[in-house]
Formats: sequence, structure tokens, C-alpha cells
Amino acid sequence: MNLTNASAESHTVGRPKVGQYKGHPMITLNPDDRFPFQFGIHKARLVLQHIEEIRKFVENAERAAAA
Repeated sequence: MNLTNASAESHTVGRPKVGQYKGHPMITLNPDDRFPFQFGIHKARLVLQHIEEIRKFVENAERAAAA
């Protein structure tokens, strides 16, 4: 599976759900998956601040796996 352009190649990806936990906004990625990924505003900002580094990390890992 190409992680830089994740799609439904290996499994169905559900639409993210937005909700709250103890009054704090949360987003859940792959909410119908066995292990959904949930985080709040602070971690969402952190991901956005480092999105290019995350992309490079995924690209390098995929290149290494393909070699």
C-alpha cells in the first residue's frame, strides 16, 4: 500500500468523525476500524506543523521497503 496516497487498496477507510471528549474537540480517523486513531486539537496542530517531515518519513520508509 502506498502510504503517501493512502486509499482503499487493502481495507476500507471510513470517513473521519468529529466529536468531543470531556468537553474537548476530538477527531477520529478510521472510526470503524479495529484500532481507530483519535486525537485532539494539540496533536492535530503538531501534525500540521510537521506534515512535510511526515510525508518524507513515509516516502523514505516505502522506498526502503521496496528495495
